[in-house]
Amino acid sequence: KAALGLLYRAAISSLVSQDLVEIEESDTESDCLRRLGGKKLAELAYFSALTNAWMSAAYAKVTPDEATMDQLCAEWPFKGRRKL
Repeated sequence: KAALGLLYRAAISSLVSQDLVEIEESDTESDCLRRLGGKKLAELAYFSALTNAWMSAAYAKVTPDEATMDQLCAEWPFKGRRKL
């Protein structure tokens, strides 16, 4: 759960720092997804899967299996991308 939380917070940080989305401090996970929903971003599918895994672990206490975690780590879309 801790690793998943780090991935989720790093994704939020990357999206905000790259000016891909504006997120309010009070936004829920669903709010963050809605803010991204109207944008054509390659990161959207990844962030959606990550958010679903995070919400399941955080609120339903259902942690993702090892294969899902491996996939989330391997598909991290933010490496090497810089804000211009």
